[in-house]
Amino acid sequence: MYPFGKVVYVLAHFSKVSETFILREVVALRRMGLSVQVAALHRVHPGGLTPEEEACVREALFVPPLFLPGVLLANVLAFFRAPRRYARAFAQVAGMPHRSLYFTLRALYHFLAVGYIARALSGGPPVAHLHAHFASVQTEVAMGLATLLNVPFSFMAHAKDIYVDANALREKMMAAKFVATCTDYNVRHLRGICPETAERTAVVRCGVQVERIAWATPEVSCPPLILSVGRLVEKKGHRHLIEACGLLKGLGLSFSCVIVGDGPLRDRLSEEVARRGLEDCVSLKGGLPHSQVEAFYRRATVFVLPSLVTEEGDREGLPVVLMEALAFGVPAVSTATSGIPELIVDGQTGLLTPPADPQALARAMARLIRDEALRRRLSRDGRRRVEAGFDLERNAARLAALFERPIRRRAYPSAAKRA
Repeated sequence: MYPFGKVVYVLAHFSKVSETFILREVVALRRMGLSVQVAALHRVHPGGLTPEEEACVREALFVPPLFLPGVLLANVLAFFRAPRRYARAFAQVAGMPHRSLYFTLRALYHFLAVGYIARALSGGPPVAHLHAHFASVQTEVAMGLATLLNVPFSFMAHAKDIYVDANALREKMMAAKFVATCTDYNVRHLRGICPETAERTAVVRCGVQVERIAWATPEVSCPPLILSVGRLVEKKGHRHLIEACGLLKGLGLSFSCVIVGDGPLRDRLSEEVARRGLEDCVSLKGGLPHSQVEAFYRRATVFVLPSLVTEEGDREGLPVVLMEALAFGVPAVSTATSGIPELIVDGQTGLLTPPADPQALARAMARLIRDEALRRRLSRDGRRRVEAGFDLERNAARLAALFERPIRRRAYPSAAKRA
């Protein structure tokens, strides 16, 4: 642990429902004795948090709208306090090979958060390390802040941020003390982009609190419950799940399907349910507090997440909801996409189908509903898989060790010049 400072997490939003795994990671690190504070560009409060989680949100630093006079004044003061470092930080962020004028302007606009956060942190314990989640504007802010404060930074890469919205990714990797990501699949991709940083590009799973989840062998509810949890976006493949439910209904199989989550495709998916005449067996519940999601996990017969790679290249990292389902003992059906096979081994810890294949998806769901012995075996082995590799505390400890590891790196030139 850091005896002389704290770790500051730099985030775009805190704490979104779809990113509660970050909040749990911060709580786990704090339980281990690390001093961790969050600095976020936007405040999002999902509700239904534990007291420890509430404390993290309450103690977080939130950046006000960047055009306010207080933010501009904070940057002026940060400049006069350390003019050379401030100028280097600005040049570093502005001078990266941004993909377009839009990304350059975005970086310059968000640089105002650098001065504000630096000023806000100046009265507290010294900052020892900066860590960003997602390799986007959060990492650009952390990068500039690291130069201004003369401390190391790192970032956690996930999915869209490195496959679709990647901006100056190689330069960010060169400047970082280390890069963490949630899958071996992502590690191979990142090492291909920047081979020089291969030794400091590491897998850190976004785990679940396994010891707090009571495992139970699955029982078939009446009718059997098919559960899916996730944002209603294209890469989650919900439209294929709805089509597969139509095929199951056509076979005369009795079931109910609950889809938990919200997103831009909600209206379109609702229309698809109505068009296929599935209102009696498929329901979209919207976003729910985690306590209510847990209640669905405990009732579910099968968990389904038919993820895919979109035309623009967006894809999963490794969905935490799959880890949660397996931890609860719910047999899961997903697809052989991105890092998912690192958790779900077909026929051993779950079932995998080809992406965008409703027929194969329907066959896999029907198989699990009908085969009790298979459900029980997958439930047992899926839980063991999560315990072995996807436990939150174990992965938080790995992340803490990376924070504390001595710096051995060839830095991006503008980041290496410290005052």
